[in-house]
Amino acid sequence: MRLIAIVALMLLLAPAYGIGAIQVIDGNRLKSLCAGDASFGSGYCVGFVAGVFQSALGSTWRVVPPEINCPENSRPMLDPPGGIHIEQVVEIVRKYLESNEMLFYPADILVDLALTRAFGVSCVPNE
Repeated sequence: MRLIAIVALMLLLAPAYGIGAIQVIDGNRLKSLCAGDASFGSGYCVGFVAGVFQSALGSTWRVVPPEINCPENSRPMLDPPGGIHIEQVVEIVRKYLESNEMLFYPADILVDLALTRAFGVSCVPNE
């Protein structure tokens, strides 16, 4: 019985030590990580951008700029050219972050906007 009480107490206290904490970064933080030459920042930048890019390839959900207008029964899907390398994608995002003043938005949304503006979208029919 005592062992059960100790385990229950440990489980109750675990969140207080930051286990499973999620940090949402904004465009300012991503810009600083992508601009630095430090191995951690650069690696974080590449990993973050690669993750958003890979998830955007198969997703029809995105933040759509006003200039993109798909018909009513379709959704926009990212349309990058074949054979693009992740280094090129990261450079597109870096340039977008350098020229953008609205860096208080979540970084994943800004990456998605950068990719959508750079590559355009195809309108695919709703399923």
